[in-house]
Amino acid sequence: MPRPSTALPITGRLQELLGRREGLRNGPYVFHRDGRKVVRFDKAWQKAAKAIGQPDLLFHDLRTSGARTMIRQDIPEDVVLKAGNWKTRSMLTRYNVVSTDDLAAAQEKLTAAFKTGNARPLLRKAS
Repeated sequence: MPRPSTALPITGRLQELLGRREGLRNGPYVFHRDGRKVVRFDKAWQKAAKAIGQPDLLFHDLRTSGARTMIRQDIPEDVVLKAGNWKTRSMLTRYNVVSTDDLAAAQEKLTAAFKTGNARPLLRKAS
């Protein structure tokens, strides 16, 4: 049984792009081939990825990139789950790949918090 799709509001740059495509519509599809539904677009994707200097970029990589970017922009996890149409936090964890740069940034934030006194370690007194 297919999962219901998530309605995703379209704003900003994506809205502008789709607005430009609106004038090119030929039938019910925003992206089409002479009015016919695009079923496979792998060759067009490969060509576009190569044109932006990312020849190994997979379309599916956009889910990982989207999850990582939203989380790093402090968008609540519940919203990221909904936007990615994931049912469980474990799926979100799978897509939110943590890199060495992420770990280094966390260490820098932690160091800064201790320097400014904003981090107070919980110390228990010996009884």
